[in-house]
Amino acid sequence: MGNEGTYVALGLKVWKAQIERADKLFGSLSSEEVLREIAPGRNRLLYLWGHLTAIHDAMLPLLGLRERLHPEFDVAFVSNPDKSRADIPTHEQVHRAWNVVSLRDFGEFANERWHLIVTCSSATTPAI
Repeated sequence: MGNEGTYVALGLKVWKAQIERADKLFGSLSSEEVLREIAPGRNRLLYLWGHLTAIHDAMLPLLGLRERLHPEFDVAFVSNPDKSRADIPTHEQVHRAWNVVSLRDFGEFANERWHLIVTCSSATTPAI
């Protein structure tokens, strides 16, 4: 044991790096660009961004970080395929939700929660 802090720091660093990559990709797109398909007959960028937002939002309660903020995204972006519904959230709504859900600035709270999660799971999980 004893390396939990290092693992937590590395996990948070990788998580933050992936959030920044997604921010860079999706944050620079216009309302028209997010409606383009990634390839002919495939999902639109808005659907992929909404899906990523919904899954990220669903993951955080599992980690004990906070409750879900946008469970309504599941219907539009998880339970149904792209273009099967006309009433999906707009570019602006997905952008706002992503900014909240991505927790780019989760700082010390997340570090403390991660340390607690790792410490508790290490204490209850037998060594292999």
